[in-house]
Amino acid sequence: MSMLGHELRSPLTAIRGAASLLVMARAELTEGRVAELLRLIDSQAGLMADRIEDVLVTARLDRGELELFSEEVDLGDAVADVLEAARARDRARKIRTPGVVEGVLVRGDQQGATQALRALVINAIAHSPASTAVEVRVGASSGSARVDVRDRGPGIPAADRARIFERGVRLDPSGAGTGLGLYVAAGLIAAMGGEIGVDPRPGGGSDFWFTLPLAAK
Repeated sequence: MSMLGHELRSPLTAIRGAASLLVMARAELTEGRVAELLRLIDSQAGLMADRIEDVLVTARLDRGELELFSEEVDLGDAVADVLEAARARDRARKIRTPGVVEGVLVRGDQQGATQALRALVINAIAHSPASTAVEVRVGASSGSARVDVRDRGPGIPAADRARIFERGVRLDPSGAGTGLGLYVAAGLIAAMGGEIGVDPRPGGGSDFWFTLPLAAK
């Protein structure tokens, strides 16, 4: 709860500051500055919503009450939604999609798959140098689809690659995050019949990935 409070305080402070400026000095602001403040409010509100959703899903996972739909999910659409939100929050961050395949349909829950992917992308951005790019790839073979989120961060020691998906685990206690994102992603993917993991990335960094069963044709 302490970590969550800290994580919510920062975006809330940004929202209140931007909203106050709009209220008190709107007439003095240029259209460009107004648009910038509105984008800030929108992105920070989205960040708060993501954190709260992680807590709600964590509670359902802990109680064994997670309920998901079984539907066709277009992974290309999920990637597009997640990356649009990520780029809105950090316009300087490079996010590449060299291996995204359009029309890859899996069996799962649209919101659950999107939330799991968002957790991996947020994790990659948080632990990568600002000058490096995050890569997202989607592929399909042998009855399942695989999504890879690759970063150039410090990497995950072999001894920590399994426990990184446990509840509350943060390898860098001084860093940002609640330690719930990867736990939520793992719980959602497992509930949809998939697998999740992390491998070292050649040249440095990590390759976080998950699989989901392809939708029947």
